Amino acid sequence: MLRLQLALARHVADYDALYMRGHQMAYALAKFAHSRGVPVIQECNGTYEDLFISWPVTRLARPVFEHMMRKQYRQAALVICGTPQFTPDRGETGFSALKLYESMACGVPVIGSDYPGVGDVIRQYECGIAVPPGDPQALAMAVSSLASQPERAREMGSRGRRAVELECSWVARAEQRRVAIEAAVVRDGERRPKVAQ
Repeated sequence: MLRLQLALARHVADYDALYMRGHQMAYALAKFAHSRGVPVIQECNGTYEDLFISWPVTRLARPVFEHMMRKQYRQAALVICGTPQFTPDRGETGFSALKLYESMACGVPVIGSDYPGVGDVIRQYECGIAVPPGDPQALAMAVSSLASQPERAREMGSRGRRAVELECSWVARAEQRRVAIEAAVVRDGERRPKVAQ
């Protein structure tokens, strides 16, 4: 992987953009490309936890790795959330992709597969573009569209970050659950229970 990154770094100025998988080992190359004014498009394929599960020794430097991965996404021109493992034909009904929310929290526009729970969120908050799964032309068009309209991309990124801060953060979700639990407990005008916060 290091040899590949060094080869890419030597030619990074020749590229219109650098498309790379978001990975802790790609940090240096992403930073270098960013410093050279080459837009970096990050593909997000998992949560930070993936690293710590796969390589338990990395937990010793957890804050460093989390910082590196967050920095990669924050400096990216675009973050794409791919979900190739999800197949609706298996009877799945949708899911809530944590990586989508993590990308939105970085304030960058997201491009995601138009599956239930991903495309719905992207459309609801107008924070990116949902593309048909397995359609490379649609993905290329979405990337091109956002790359050629930086103001639109910035607005989408801002809307995504606001959505996470106001409605999709762990704190916001906990509050939504508290309200739902209180509403479920109160029946027929009974006294509202006191809920610890």
